[in-house]
Amino acid sequence: MAQLFTKTTQAIFWNNNKTAIQRMLDYDYVIKRETPSVAAIVAPTSGNKFEKFFWGGDEVMIPLYKTTAAAKMFAAWEETNPNFPPLPIRIRIPSVNS
Repeated sequence: MAQLFTKTTQAIFWNNNKTAIQRMLDYDYVIKRETPSVAAIVAPTSGNKFEKFFWGGDEVMIPLYKTTAAAKMFAAWEETNPNFPPLPIRIRIPSVNS
């Protein structure tokens, strides 16, 4: 069976959930990914622009598109499309020390 996700997998986020995106980028940085796992953001209520996020101590600009078609055209490296529900979901991750 082919591997679904790899160390280089990148995603297009649907909706501009800045908190979820920043958490994903923080995790990427902590596990020492070479590039952010977020390739682009699709937000139908927004215009085409860039959003600024932190990557460790630096900042990265992630493109924001109005349609998925536009995002796929410009972010051709995208492999997955996570869709986060509008309500917060809590995931418990056990501590290393517990």
